[in-house]
Amino acid sequence: MKKGNAAFVFCTVLLLWCGTAFGACIDNFDDIHRTTKQEVAAKQGKVTVSVNGDVLKEDYRCIVEPEIILEETKKGTIQDGSVIYFKTDENGKRFFSQKDYWIETEGLSATMKETEGESFDFALSIQRKNTNSLAKIKITFTPYISMEQWEKEENVTVIPLWLDVSTEKNNNLFAYAQNTKDILLNEYFLTALNEEEIIKNNLQSTEPVSEMIFTVDSNVAKWKEKTIQLKHSIFLTDTGKTMISFEDFQNIIEILKNDKKNIGTLYTQKQYSVLTEDIFTILLPQKQIQKGENQLYDLLEKEDGYYVPFRLFGDIFETNVLWNGQQKTVTLWV
Repeated sequence: MKKGNAAFVFCTVLLLWCGTAFGACIDNFDDIHRTTKQEVAAKQGKVTVSVNGDVLKEDYRCIVEPEIILEETKKGTIQDGSVIYFKTDENGKRFFSQKDYWIETEGLSATMKETEGESFDFALSIQRKNTNSLAKIKITFTPYISMEQWEKEENVTVIPLWLDVSTEKNNNLFAYAQNTKDILLNEYFLTALNEEEIIKNNLQSTEPVSEMIFTVDSNVAKWKEKTIQLKHSIFLTDTGKTMISFEDFQNIIEILKNDKKNIGTLYTQKQYSVLTEDIFTILLPQKQIQKGENQLYDLLEKEDGYYVPFRLFGDIFETNVLWNGQQKTVTLWV
């Protein structure tokens, strides 16, 4: 098939599919704009700050991973010895801690420390030997709250995230003339829902939902009193991410596609796309997972093939993906 014809077929399928109404979500918080991106001025240039917020639900330790990503627009903007200061509101201390995070960097090194304050305030100290390449910092959190604490929570607790630009902070990278007050990075850095709110929202669903349960180190899944055989075992990374093989991911998508009749798929040797009201694409050569043109996650490559995070199911089906730490199970509501 010629490239032009292939593109026409793809666009035709996409237009037809986008005209199909997607099934109701389990909760009505999926319309919150939890991903933000903005450029912030520093003395030597600008830094792009992207924040991916998330929703934490009671009863399980949900697989939630709010992220902060900082990227230079010009080499050398983030300097050696600089410090980047962040803060939440007073609710942040109950959900975040200095232990529940990990940092990935390119072109420099960064260490994190929790600073004093009523909120969850923390800072990144920068170590940098050269400026030969653009620098990038990614901080991923795994917030957790105990069941005892949940009893004291309101139905919905929203935690915003700011960039602290105070000139009183030592070596503050963003203490710059243009930044006259703290910069709101994401109003919904973390949204916490308790059980009562979840039950209320579940009752609003217009279609029945069922549990598909996966267990770490097991190659079977349970759904509707059926057993689904997986080619590879589910595994948990050192950083706490639960992963499923790309082959098994495709198989689960096909099973749910046949059950729900409201999604489509397109597959070539280099990429695999799932079509709902959005397009989710797994790019194999680039080892990336995208929603539209925006990158969501990285694809993990192991000796036995590629792996994708379970969170991708939640993004595609706009549903809950829940982690039970005691039983080491992942539950997908579909």
